[in-house]
Amino acid sequence: MKLLFITQNARTIQDDEGNLYLNSHMNRNTIKRYAELSSELIMIIRDSGIRCSKVEACKKYDEFPLDLAKPIVGPNPYLSLRNYLNLDQRIRFTNILREKIGLADKVIISSSTGYYAQKAIPLCKEKGVDYLLFVGGFAFETNWNHSLKGKIVAPFNELLCKKNLLEAPFALYVTERELQNRYPCKGRTIGCSDVEIKQISEEILERRIKRIQSSHVKKRILGTAASLEDRQKGQKYVIYALAELKKQGITDLEYQLIGGGNSRYLYSCAEKCGVVDQVKFLGNRPHEEVYNWLDNIDVYIQPSFSEGLCRAVVEAMSRACPIICSNVGGNIELCPNEFSFRAGNIRNISTAIIKSINKTNMEKEAVRSYETAKKYIKENLDKKRNDFFKEFINNRAES
Repeated sequence: MKLLFITQNARTIQDDEGNLYLNSHMNRNTIKRYAELSSELIMIIRDSGIRCSKVEACKKYDEFPLDLAKPIVGPNPYLSLRNYLNLDQRIRFTNILREKIGLADKVIISSSTGYYAQKAIPLCKEKGVDYLLFVGGFAFETNWNHSLKGKIVAPFNELLCKKNLLEAPFALYVTERELQNRYPCKGRTIGCSDVEIKQISEEILERRIKRIQSSHVKKRILGTAASLEDRQKGQKYVIYALAELKKQGITDLEYQLIGGGNSRYLYSCAEKCGVVDQVKFLGNRPHEEVYNWLDNIDVYIQPSFSEGLCRAVVEAMSRACPIICSNVGGNIELCPNEFSFRAGNIRNISTAIIKSINKTNMEKEAVRSYETAKKYIKENLDKKRNDFFKEFINNRAES
């Protein structure tokens, strides 16, 4: 069975020897999930535009698993307006999609809107090929908070997302209810996070409680794992909140950021606010190293303007890490109201930070995080997801 996987969310990075790597949206384990469904897996995946040395690539990124899938690197229309409007590129890419979709038995499209989805969905219908859409976030908010151009296309993409989902034969949502309520589907659906949580043990919780209770801790460390260049991730508002708390005499806080992209803008925010000594940019990290980092922070904060069900938040919870989040999207399913805040509201964020570093609250939230994360253990989600995938694979598409 030939399976075609089309994604513009995951992106490739290329080193100076031509080897391909993956950004944080996908790794070997997630690709293996789809490889096991098929005899042949082909992935059409967006080029990030990033080129670097092999040494740098090995340090920052996961290598593309060529033993599991054949990659076809697609264009990145979002690098520039000229790139987006490039007619020759559009024709070449459409022809590639038409050919590969025509040869596939099944197609999985990792988004319900966007450049890739807008081309792939009509071609699946044209060829009579069964397809499955992933629903990982809210179209309007994602576009609206991205840029001025995003604000222009946000209403259109919201309507397109609703239309595509309503007509999709299969849809996989990463939330239990929030995305389903916004984007209903007449086809077969499931709510199943794409988080990859390993088995967790009581030892993780014990270490966390010990860290919270330690009298040697001189400062509390907040952390966010997200792209440094994606403004809708909201890190600058945490920096502003640190400055607000500094005015109140609260300076025993450090904010650590991991993630790809240029840190220049966020660094300048910290400089202007006078908290540059409290903000640390740690760069990108391979997936395995993220868990070690989570064990050494005190509170995970997700200040995004839009989220589906945030993988980074669930991963933090699996390390019994207290969390505070903006009250958007799937964050509502993960974070209690008392530790949530309005995205971009500095006063709300400051209040949530103060609540979160109270020792009593930290212990209570460490336990809650740990218990909630059990719902997202890999084995449990794999069975639920694989049963749905098998239903999709065994379904006969209507011509």
